[in-house]
Amino acid sequence: MKQLLSFLVAMLFAGQSLVGQSFNYEEVSFKYSLPAKTPFTTAFKTITVRFHGDEHLKRYGILPSELITTDFKFKRFANAAEHGDLHLDVFVGAPQYLGVQKDNTTRKENNVDVTYYYYRGTVITPMSYELRDGGRNLIEEKIVFSASDHLTFTSDWYNSPSALEQAWEQGKDIAITKNTTEILRSSLAKTAGTVKDRYDDQVISDKITMFDIKKPEKIQAEFINTAFSKIKSGLTQNPVLSDWDEAKKSEIKLLLNKGTTFSPEDNDQRIAYAISHYDLAILNLYWNDVSAAKTHISKGKIADRKVYEFEQLEKRIPTMEGRGVPDAVSSKAYTATYQDGADSKLPPLNGKGATSGGNSYAGDKSRTVDTVYARNGDIIIGYVTCVHEMRKMGEDQMHDFTKVIINPLNMPQEEVSVTYDQIIYMRHKEDI
Repeated sequence: MKQLLSFLVAMLFAGQSLVGQSFNYEEVSFKYSLPAKTPFTTAFKTITVRFHGDEHLKRYGILPSELITTDFKFKRFANAAEHGDLHLDVFVGAPQYLGVQKDNTTRKENNVDVTYYYYRGTVITPMSYELRDGGRNLIEEKIVFSASDHLTFTSDWYNSPSALEQAWEQGKDIAITKNTTEILRSSLAKTAGTVKDRYDDQVISDKITMFDIKKPEKIQAEFINTAFSKIKSGLTQNPVLSDWDEAKKSEIKLLLNKGTTFSPEDNDQRIAYAISHYDLAILNLYWNDVSAAKTHISKGKIADRKVYEFEQLEKRIPTMEGRGVPDAVSSKAYTATYQDGADSKLPPLNGKGATSGGNSYAGDKSRTVDTVYARNGDIIIGYVTCVHEMRKMGEDQMHDFTKVIINPLNMPQEEVSVTYDQIIYMRHKEDI
């Protein structure tokens, strides 16, 4: 018995040795500067932002005046109420009901298959923007996002199929829900973010997990924990990592670089080695030294510790890499300042796509083409026919939009079919 006890104690200490050093972790909040991805070479100083369809925004309790002071507030360009050097029109369309799916399925209740029925409809809010220079010449036009909400009604909530049908008829008028409001706000933020990402500098708030080690005295690695403490205190003083001065950066790098001299193969040292490279990779990435961050990730992986964290950190690199380089659009020579009378070229605030003389697009296909943006990335321009299916709803019939059939002008096919669930956005535009 005594021999067995001695053997178990020996195995316990051997197991502790095999485990090696352990670590502490903490989710750290920080901010970082993100330079414009493709900044203008033309020196614009101000920007005016207008919202078309603000009645749709107000329906969801969203005020354009609030958007201009939050999501649509820029750094490189001062917001101007009118006559800005840049002009951004944001178009928010009326919520559109895209159709309904009626189906049934079964589930087990007390080991018995029970059938229940449901109706599921989709609602989108089309959204796009146009960016113009001081002469109100078009720089960029883009459909960014369609906020969507799904209305679902199931027979679980109603005691008869007719009651379910009646509920659907009453509920499909796009009820204003908290979910829809949140989706729409998120879509507007994404629209603003798309413009800012290309042309403006931003300060982004973020969180990431960082590490130090337990019992650092075991391998004389107290400097790793000292560095971590200095990182946290530095963020308390200035949460924008990229704004730290060189003295503070150098002090922390000097401490963590000591850990990179540990052996990635030694059982006690390898976790300290990996954490040193990992923390240095984070810091260098958000100090806008992407090359150094990549080097520390590559070296840190050798220890075969914190592999998941290194892989997640690698996924952040594309966001920071290759920024500040003008492209074919942003490097063009634009009119840098507002030109008197140029606002007369802007689209009217009473709605995008309005035609003169009261002509409707729907009844005059010889004068118009439509543009369909599909989820697979296709942009199809041509003459569009909407296909509906009829179905019985109580005593009435309903037309469900199922697909569009397009005679394209920009593709070799004579006819293209796109189902409604594959349509991101469809817009009317005069033929030219």
